[in-house]
Amino acid sequence: MKGNYNRFSPTQVLPEKHVSEEVIKVFISYSWDSEDHKDKVYHLAQALRDDGIDCIIDQFVQSPDNWDRWMLDQIDESDFVLIICTERYYQRYRGKEEVNKGLGVTWESTLIMGRVHDAQGRNTKFYPIFFDTPNRGIIPDGIRTAFYNLSGHILLNLDNDENRLIENSGYKDLYRLLTKQPAVIPKKLGSLKKLETVDREIEERTKRERLQREQQRQAEQLKREEVEATNLMSQHASLANITTLKNDAYRAERKQDWDLAQRLWVQVLAATSGSDMEAIEALQSLGIQQLTRTASSQRSSRAGVPPAPKQPSSLGDDLSSEVGVSYTALRDVLREGQWWEANIRTKKIMLKIAKREEERWLNDSSIENFPCIDLRTIDNLWMNYSQGKFGFSIQKRIWQECGSPRDSNENWNKFGDCVGWRTEGEWIFEGDETFAISAPKGHLPFCTVWGLYNSSPELGYGVIFSISLRLVVCDVNTFQPEPPW
Repeated sequence: MKGNYNRFSPTQVLPEKHVSEEVIKVFISYSWDSEDHKDKVYHLAQALRDDGIDCIIDQFVQSPDNWDRWMLDQIDESDFVLIICTERYYQRYRGKEEVNKGLGVTWESTLIMGRVHDAQGRNTKFYPIFFDTPNRGIIPDGIRTAFYNLSGHILLNLDNDENRLIENSGYKDLYRLLTKQPAVIPKKLGSLKKLETVDREIEERTKRERLQREQQRQAEQLKREEVEATNLMSQHASLANITTLKNDAYRAERKQDWDLAQRLWVQVLAATSGSDMEAIEALQSLGIQQLTRTASSQRSSRAGVPPAPKQPSSLGDDLSSEVGVSYTALRDVLREGQWWEANIRTKKIMLKIAKREEERWLNDSSIENFPCIDLRTIDNLWMNYSQGKFGFSIQKRIWQECGSPRDSNENWNKFGDCVGWRTEGEWIFEGDETFAISAPKGHLPFCTVWGLYNSSPELGYGVIFSISLRLVVCDVNTFQPEPPW
């Protein structure tokens, strides 16, 4: 119990059966400060007796044979001892009064200190009372627990005050203490409740199994989408007449329009799900011819023969966007050779354009509907500032040179080896990339920019296939950098 107890509701009444029927004995220890002070103690004692408490003070007895023994008996036989705190009482309690003055309080305080000492500081018997404004500094040492403030009462008429136990007051709080009547009654004790216990090992295993099921579901979904795309492409290929595409490709070769021929053969390859050997051989032949033409041009230049005029680059710093996206920041980091930052910005831009920022990965549908102008701008910036070493179109060309794999097979592993996404027979993960111009050709943008499984490109053949088709549809050509010789 701490502090003043003037906080209980006057409406709380303890049931009769909870009120003690035993006689409660109380002794009041006080100093004779004045006649007025003695009268207040008298009326307090009378009020307690009127309320059923056997309260004793020295004023109620004639001079006993031995006052010291009488005081000793009162302290020992009483259930409670109320100490009326005043400056004079505290001085006598501390033994600082003049010699032969206040002998009664001095003796009582000695007895009180002894009882508190014997109880090892546990106090359930001695309680401070204030008639005036409480002052904690004059509460006797050893009993500075709860105190009771009676300054709000007319003490000289307390025993005649019919409202002393009705109103919320210090006297009522004191009476609750003496009669052991709490202001509130606790609820009946209920039964203990069983709580859920979590097995962390089982919980972690459940999470891993759930993640594995989700990854398997995504893989199966991607496989279904690829099958649907293949079926749809085959239908369109029948309508477009694959033979016509091949004839147009041969016609472009005879006219030495190599870029057109390459685009037509890629369309044949896409329409036949990468299985047309005629298209594969034609694309391989076109790649060899391009290298031969470049080398011949350089040899002629070294021999003094003026080379054919170099076509001006159409890439430049074209930052066009079909959907209003700004490519200034991407261009700036690419121009500074900040490949890691460029890879991150490319991912954010593509997810934003496809409105798949929440999913954080691109599916076949979002790639097939990706704006051509923006795809061309992104690819051109990568190709231009890497001198043709990095970009989607260079990845497409390497993918075609590796047999246009659409499954996790030897050709797909070969593609991974070529672009540096596979080292020593193991596919790398996001964070293992080489963000430097010395990285293998086609190494960037890293394919997890499209949100592949577990941040590894091991199952990314479907995405490369979709990107390659979109590059064909959007007429994005592979940029040929100036040879180094």
